[in-house]
Formats: sequence, C-alpha cells, structure tokens
Amino acid sequence: MVTKTQKCSYTEYKIVPGRGSRFVGKDGRVHYFISTKARSLFHQKIKPVKLTWTTAWRAYNKKIKVDDIQKKRSRKTTRIQKA
Repeated sequence: MVTKTQKCSYTEYKIVPGRGSRFVGKDGRVHYFISTKARSLFHQKIKPVKLTWTTAWRAYNKKIKVDDIQKKRSRKTTRIQKA
C-alpha cells in the first residue's frame, strides 16, 4: 500500500498522513510543516541552512549526497570521414 507523503517546507522531512500542519499564505502558496518547531522557525524567517538538524544544512555542508544536482554529461565528439 502506497501512502501519499508531503515534504516539510522547512526541514524537508517526509510528512505521513495524520501528521503535521498546513499553512496557506496571503499569496496562496501552501506550506506544510512537520512540527510546531519548524512552523515557528519558518515564521521567524530563520533560514533552515543555519540550523544543523535540517536537511538543507546537511546538503549545504556536503554531509549528504544531493541527487538533484548532477553534473551534465557531455558527449564525446565523433569524427566523420568525408569522401
């Protein structure tokens, strides 16, 4: 059985159904939070990169491998013989 999970807008942790809270801003953007701690820090405008326990900090300081950003592979040029 597959359950639909959301990602916390602040910590980037997975939120399973029945957990966390949702915040809709004045501009209509929806933010999901795993805990009140994450929600409070988001509203205080504290950057998640500054906090060591967040996934953003771990990615920024190269503690985890980020799969999203991969080096673009270039193809080797092949020589074509002309007549």
